Amino acid sequence: MKRSLFKHEFKLTFFSKKNILFIVFLLVLLLSYIFMILPNEYNIESFQKEEVSHTVQDLKSTQEWRREMGYTGIYPMTGAYFASQQNYLDQYQKMITAYENENYERYLHIRTNYLLNGGFKDYRESNLFYQEPLPGKDQQHLYHKNILRFHSYLNDEEPITYSMIQERTALQKIQQFLSSNFIYLMIFAAIYFSSDILIRDRSHQTLLQGFPTPWYSLLNIKSLAAFAYTLLMLIGVLGVGVVLLTLTHGFGYLDMKIPFKTDFRLFYFEAYDYMSMKEFLLKSLALIPIVVYLFIRFNLLVSLLIKNTWAVLFIGTALLFSERLYFDRSTRDLFGIDLSYFPQTFFDIGKVVTLEKNYLINTDTITFTQGLIVLIITILIIEILLWVTTRFINQRSFFQS
Repeated sequence: MKRSLFKHEFKLTFFSKKNILFIVFLLVLLLSYIFMILPNEYNIESFQKEEVSHTVQDLKSTQEWRREMGYTGIYPMTGAYFASQQNYLDQYQKMITAYENENYERYLHIRTNYLLNGGFKDYRESNLFYQEPLPGKDQQHLYHKNILRFHSYLNDEEPITYSMIQERTALQKIQQFLSSNFIYLMIFAAIYFSSDILIRDRSHQTLLQGFPTPWYSLLNIKSLAAFAYTLLMLIGVLGVGVVLLTLTHGFGYLDMKIPFKTDFRLFYFEAYDYMSMKEFLLKSLALIPIVVYLFIRFNLLVSLLIKNTWAVLFIGTALLFSERLYFDRSTRDLFGIDLSYFPQTFFDIGKVVTLEKNYLINTDTITFTQGLIVLIITILIIEILLWVTTRFINQRSFFQS
């Protein structure tokens, strides 16, 4: 009987027009990103050959003029400026040659050496993080992470590709997505899919008459069907993304290293450590189902109390984005309570796993283990509230009120 009810609920959710439209929206968004946005997406480590070639030609002319004029010495105000510019010129000429020959291991050796010997000025002089309260700190953080990332590629036995350097491989993009606002879209999908799983029965009450299932058990089966559907759809969309990114930019490898900061008092390489891509994915894939289940059960609780699909959707979405109302780079507690005790702190799943959220607010309390504990306790609280609510709002009163 319960299996038949599960199939019935899953089928209703699977063929729901609103859910189908949302899946189509996700797929269109994914395809637009992979084929339209990503090819034109550049970051600080994107090598723009034409622009670099023009800069090199200009610098060549300037260096030749300095040589002819005898301006090649050491001066009080500029130091050994000619020598430093010549070193810059030589390294970029070598990078251009390695890039043209698709010898990306040599290119990365040269680029890493350049970054370690004065290359931070590229980050400092860029407009990276200019809207952040601490742009210099964030530029230095990205600089350290990129150097450590490049070192890990050079030390591994895997062949180096340009997509790896630009972080465009399938695994790297998944890591970026889970560490960006995209994770909120994934969680919103769970809210959206489960917002009507109970309320829709008020218009079709006869559908459940053949299933003499206890009220609380019925809610559990509905939750399980919505949970299975949500995970299936998310895995499907991510699977399409992984296949397309693998075909266009490569898959990457599971032992790929992700640098993360462990000591927030230090500002050099000693403050960092590595985790493998495999560890990142395992920890992220442990948190995602927990958060999805949390919102599905929360939606059921709200549905019992309010009985309006749009209200359920709004309240669930408000909870999802509630952290945005108070979070900034200087907020470490709310009402005198550390942020690590609030479940919404851990909705940024990728940033929690890599401790990036700790870096943002300069704390060490927001960890994967703490997230597991807080989210599970939150689910237990919701479960208790849901069970108590079903004692007061039974099946008959819900459908007749």
